[in-house]
Amino acid sequence: LSYSGPELTCQIGGLSVPESQAFRVTERKKTWKNITIQEIAQKICSRYKLSLNYNAKTIRIKSKEQSGNTDSEFLRTLCSEYGLYIKVFFGRIFIYDVAAFEAKPAALTYHINDFESWDFNTTMVGTYTGATTTYTKGKSDAGEGKEVKITVGGGKRLLSINEKVDDESDAKLRACAKVNEENRKAATMSVTMKAEPWLCTGMC
Repeated sequence: LSYSGPELTCQIGGLSVPESQAFRVTERKKTWKNITIQEIAQKICSRYKLSLNYNAKTIRIKSKEQSGNTDSEFLRTLCSEYGLYIKVFFGRIFIYDVAAFEAKPAALTYHINDFESWDFNTTMVGTYTGATTTYTKGKSDAGEGKEVKITVGGGKRLLSINEKVDDESDAKLRACAKVNEENRKAATMSVTMKAEPWLCTGMC
């Protein structure tokens, strides 16, 4: 609740996350090993009595450190690394592949006259045609191994990624997710319009 004056005004805000629990408060240290993102999400959901709606392919994680992060922050960051979006509401955690949802048919089409106001922006700054990253092949407990460079996409506008990855497939998956995330900034539009109550996150 917040209040302002001199004409008394009260604003009421709400959150869809379980704030009465520790989902966004308690920092945890844990090493997740040989587990999928869906399994991690399910374990976190069980901790807060939330249900999980997972709509993406199976992604296996060999090892991932949760280093003093809250479960909310850790899960959101993990999903972002692999091109997954996460939304928490109505007692559920929804995780979905944003690229798959972008490819779906439009749920609703607007005409420019439907907007009270709008602005549309395009930019090439921070957009890429591909990415390069590396991983260590044949790494042993002694830390030995060959460093292999991976390139996804092509062209001259390559994003250089310096992140720890498990193997070649993990490197490619995370590189593509990062490029797609950055390229969504290439064209953006902001509009003011009459609300459509049934229109929600994840719809085209």
